[in-house]
Amino acid sequence: MSAVARALPVAVAIASLALAAVAGLDAVEMARGAAPGWSLPPQPSAYDAAAERLRVSDPARARSFSRAALAWRPVDGRAWLDLARVDAGRAGRLGPVAQLELERSYEAAPYELALAQDRIALAYGDWPDLTDDLRRSAASEVRTTWSLPEHRAVLMAAV
Repeated sequence: MSAVARALPVAVAIASLALAAVAGLDAVEMARGAAPGWSLPPQPSAYDAAAERLRVSDPARARSFSRAALAWRPVDGRAWLDLARVDAGRAGRLGPVAQLELERSYEAAPYELALAQDRIALAYGDWPDLTDDLRRSAASEVRTTWSLPEHRAVLMAAV
């Protein structure tokens, strides 16, 4: 076995720790994907179900869970949305941090219909306080959702 092949696992471990540090995550939480028994990145469907349960029952852990998901998939619109929902719930409004996270959700998944209801509801609740960019993103999502008749019920449920 070459020296490079022997050093590869160590290099991967160091890179994972560096990524965890940059993302502001605890290295142990990162290594297990913020969920017991996960040694690989969580699959989006598994993440969605677990994140929803945690958001209601344990917001602090939900935040950590979403950060870990973003460390694996930085363009995960659902994880950014979940961070925004947790931070808005903690602050009692969609403050600057939650607005930035919601904007990143739009950037990561601009027309993800599965996120439309939650994003529109979150934005609608604090519409006067939103940044202009965030209002434009939300308004665009409303127009897109309304243009698809089979998704109009989603829009109506959001408001």
